[in-house]
Amino acid sequence: MSSRLTQVRDWTSGYTTKPSSSRRRILPQRFFGSYSEARFWSVLEQFVPRKKGQLALEIGCAPGGNLHQLARQFDCVPHGVDFSGAGVDRTRQNFRDWGYVPENVICADAFDDGFQQSVSGKFDVVLSRGLIEHFTEMPPVIDAHLGPLRGGGLLIVTIPNYRWLNYAVGWLTIRDSYPLHNFAIMDSSRFSGLFESPQLETLRCEYLGGFDFGMFDDGAHTGVLWLWRRLQAALNLSFRVLPPPELRFTSPQLVYIGRKVSFSGATQ
Repeated sequence: MSSRLTQVRDWTSGYTTKPSSSRRRILPQRFFGSYSEARFWSVLEQFVPRKKGQLALEIGCAPGGNLHQLARQFDCVPHGVDFSGAGVDRTRQNFRDWGYVPENVICADAFDDGFQQSVSGKFDVVLSRGLIEHFTEMPPVIDAHLGPLRGGGLLIVTIPNYRWLNYAVGWLTIRDSYPLHNFAIMDSSRFSGLFESPQLETLRCEYLGGFDFGMFDDGAHTGVLWLWRRLQAALNLSFRVLPPPELRFTSPQLVYIGRKVSFSGATQ
């Protein structure tokens, strides 16, 4: 797609090396793990049924962690598509380790007509996280999410919020990646407008989570990031005791959850 802000090479390097084990998690994740991630998955509890055998597809799936959580939490059968060969290899290996079918991970461009035809109307849940902000022309991107979704199925899309305070903090570590992002859609009104379609019934669309240093963590081992990781662990615990307000100035993500309307005009 001509509106794409990234290329395969932008996603390859992270999957061609063995994952580092140097950052071991010592603190219990139940209390000190990412509050914003826990918040996201708790919100999904309100909309995604626990239904054994339902099919879930993640667009831009590497390395597969979101699909793993969907499968564990909602009994979904996980499927993924990614255009990075190295990312697909890593995800397939993870699927083997987790006991899923590795062939359910497809190396393809999700916007390719052939792929869209092969998955049309097949899935109960279609998910993407941190994908659509890498494009400038939104209608084809949203259509590519709707094509694989059956009538009555759920669409779940998240993007990071790199505006306001997050922009300033991110400037210290990840500013080189800013040109790869569409900042214009990181606004609740612009973001919700992307999903205004007769094919969709909006269930929830909002900023989600509390301030999160993790969204600026590029994996380096610097003094700044060492301090941020420890500050974030303390924030995660405090947010669990006293949930923070979810605001455009500080929340790390925007979340859309919607239901695809069937051709008859009623959801299944």
